[in-house]
Amino acid sequence: MKVGIETQIGEALRELDMRKQVYPRQVARHQMRQAEADLKISYQQAIVTTLVYVRDNMEGIKAYAAAKRSGGDA
Repeated sequence: MKVGIETQIGEALRELDMRKQVYPRQVARHQMRQAEADLKISYQQAIVTTLVYVRDNMEGIKAYAAAKRSGGDA
């Protein structure tokens, strides 16, 4: 199944929001350390940042890939 970039970004943002809601409760209940919560939230933020970068630079990425496939310099 092909999943579009906008859908991927939406899901990644949803997950980021969920972590920001759930992790503080887990930290308060001593089920997770604050450092771990911060790290995992930063990982999810990095995923969002990467997906947004890909979306915003899709034309250049596609052109680079096409050039590589055709044996040209990108």
